Amino acid sequence: MNRPDATARQHIVSALERFLKQQCIEKITVAAEGQAPPPLAFLVHFHRISVTVSGVDENELALDGKPALTLTKPGEILFIPANRWNRPTWRRRSRVLHFLFGKRHMGISLVNQRGTGVEPPASDKAGLHCAISDPLHQILNAFAALAPAQQQGRAGWLLVGAILQLCAGLLRAGESRQGRKGRDTYERICLHVHENFHRPISRDTVARHFRLNPGHVSRLFRAEGSVGFNEFLTARRIRQARDLLKNPALTVDEVAAACGFTDTSYFCKVFKRQAQMTPSHYRGG
Repeated sequence: MNRPDATARQHIVSALERFLKQQCIEKITVAAEGQAPPPLAFLVHFHRISVTVSGVDENELALDGKPALTLTKPGEILFIPANRWNRPTWRRRSRVLHFLFGKRHMGISLVNQRGTGVEPPASDKAGLHCAISDPLHQILNAFAALAPAQQQGRAGWLLVGAILQLCAGLLRAGESRQGRKGRDTYERICLHVHENFHRPISRDTVARHFRLNPGHVSRLFRAEGSVGFNEFLTARRIRQARDLLKNPALTVDEVAAACGFTDTSYFCKVFKRQAQMTPSHYRGG
């Protein structure tokens, strides 16, 4: 369960400002390409940044073309470019800020990891409207375009520092600009789906999360999107399944479960409808 927006925003601002005041960026770890994501890995089509505020954060990600465990301490940054993956182990105690940079909306969460090996049940979450033309996205894309060696140098550290400073400013201001309420809520729901599609979510659970009527969620997707809520959720799950099927070590059952499907037969039926072939044929091709 997540805390009310005002309280969550306050906690996030406090943690981020404390980091910016007390820590200098000393290292940036960047997830590489070339390795299919394992089950329960996070993979979205947006850039992501994780900032360890305290403790040690442990993640599995691709480095030099193969999976590796990496430890991130205060003063160190984990950058996951769009369409690359990471898998938190949750095995170490830490406090971590996560930034998800969507095209029109940014999601921020503050997670207290207890070191139990299980994802924490609660976190502080906040959302911000941020158009892709804003300076924040321009700096983020400039950093992503740097060669790996440059990302690790002073230029990369300064760019990431600027990104975090801009995020802090946007949080303090509430939002950099006021968009239409319906559009803003729709984009926040889309980000929520991108972060949680592998869990047992539905229109009703999303409605409860955002304190909306389920019918209102459906109306938002009809008014603001090109597909309905269920179609949006299914497309996100199938897109993840396509990535996971590239890993021959995973069974179809494991792929289905990692994408939020509780019934493999139903997963195969949905996948065939979306991809015009069965999961097995897709993998064989």
